[in-house]
Amino acid sequence: METSERLLLTAGLLLLGTIFIGLGIYRWHKTQRFNRAAQRTSGTIIALKEVSDPDGRYDYPVVRFVSAQGAMIEFEGKVNLVGGAGHIGRSVEVLYNPHKPEEAQIKSFYQQHMVSTVLIGVGALFALVALLNGIAAMWETFL
Repeated sequence: METSERLLLTAGLLLLGTIFIGLGIYRWHKTQRFNRAAQRTSGTIIALKEVSDPDGRYDYPVVRFVSAQGAMIEFEGKVNLVGGAGHIGRSVEVLYNPHKPEEAQIKSFYQQHMVSTVLIGVGALFALVALLNGIAAMWETFL
């Protein structure tokens, strides 16, 4: 691979890495803003919603809670719940928008930050590969 092609690849990987990291940071901050404004209560996992795709089967928790206004609310967790049916009936901490109680989340690192963490990790990996590729391209020009 020629040096110019390598530098172009480096720039592309760095751009991808920056986009992924930016999206991850954006989602992380959005979750933090939600957490600061959210009403807290407890809820119960009442069911698991099964979703299948070519990669396998996933179980998303369905949670029920009562809002401060007395409304019974159900929502679906955002991340697959490992361990399946053993979680049904389990009590969880719930965060919800007091003005729109249907906007609710299970308060756990896994449920709230897993997507952000993966985006930032993938972005960092792209950036690292870009850095190593750029160093290799520079090294080749000096030899």
